[in-house]
Amino acid sequence: MAAAPDIFPPDKFNAGVMVLRPSKDVFDDMISRLPQSNGDNKKCTSYDGGDTGFLNSYYPQWYSSWPAYSRLSFGINAQRLMYHYTYQNRPQYWDEGIDLYIVHFSSSPKPWKAMSSSAENNESTDYLDGQDKSTIQRLKGGKLEHMWLATYERSQTYFGKEKRKQLASAQSLKPKQAQAIQPKKAPLQNNSKLFNKRFKELRASGMPIQEAMKKARVEYGLDKLDSIDPSHAVGQMFGLR
Repeated sequence: MAAAPDIFPPDKFNAGVMVLRPSKDVFDDMISRLPQSNGDNKKCTSYDGGDTGFLNSYYPQWYSSWPAYSRLSFGINAQRLMYHYTYQNRPQYWDEGIDLYIVHFSSSPKPWKAMSSSAENNESTDYLDGQDKSTIQRLKGGKLEHMWLATYERSQTYFGKEKRKQLASAQSLKPKQAQAIQPKKAPLQNNSKLFNKRFKELRASGMPIQEAMKKARVEYGLDKLDSIDPSHAVGQMFGLR
């Protein structure tokens, strides 16, 4: 596993961007060590109440003893919350000091939410005082937000062009040929959504995590994926196998 440092504290990693070798055995062990799990394994805590805190508890040696390649640079997971705190007083930190690859919009509102709603979403800033919130508000619509918007608009333009190409190509084919190129629905994708809903229902009824997950997976056929080598499946997804 490899990950980039978190902001508070930097000797912990942030779960926003991670490099993983998929493993069902590791996943099952994680489930058994959730704070509310009924498993016999040693429980892991979560200092932030979420996935980042839990994973740092599960991988406590990430900073102290893991090899250097396990610690990605900050620019691989550059968090907008840090940008809001630092850019006004020290723009060189971002303009010159960071090789920026991936921006993590870790404060709210997210730029894609701000486009569709004027309501303020304070899910990431509830713990800040009034002065800090005011600083962040002044920086809304800053450089990173403009970068995101420009990228979004380019992607929309590209999507529109590709859609028109596909439509023109389909119209030029005979009906049977056009039908042959239509993508098939992936039933497992639909099952995954139903699985999540069913899992929550079973948990709400008081069923333990592992038992609820196993039952929901069987009900929607997701247990059939257990025999698939996850690293091979991910490799195929990215054209590596």
